[in-house]
Amino acid sequence: MLPRLETLKPDLGGDLSPTVVDFKVKDSPITQAGADSDPQAGLYLAGRWLEDYPAVELCFASRTRGQLRGVLARFALAASQIAACYERYGPDQPW
Repeated sequence: MLPRLETLKPDLGGDLSPTVVDFKVKDSPITQAGADSDPQAGLYLAGRWLEDYPAVELCFASRTRGQLRGVLARFALAASQIAACYERYGPDQPW
């Protein structure tokens, strides 16, 4: 599951409409042609529509190489904190 942000965005009539922003974690930004041919966006929007919670748009947010490295660094820090808590408190104690 990729990270997504659900937000409200003004539509052409000025009303706020549900919009989903998909944060792709790739080395290069996704192009519009790539997004249009990717079935993930259509399947996700169709699923929301079937659940009677439609979104009018799914946008792809792009990230720079530096931002991607920053995300990985944050995950590495969280993983090291989990390992340290496990070593200190064990599997049965709250951390």
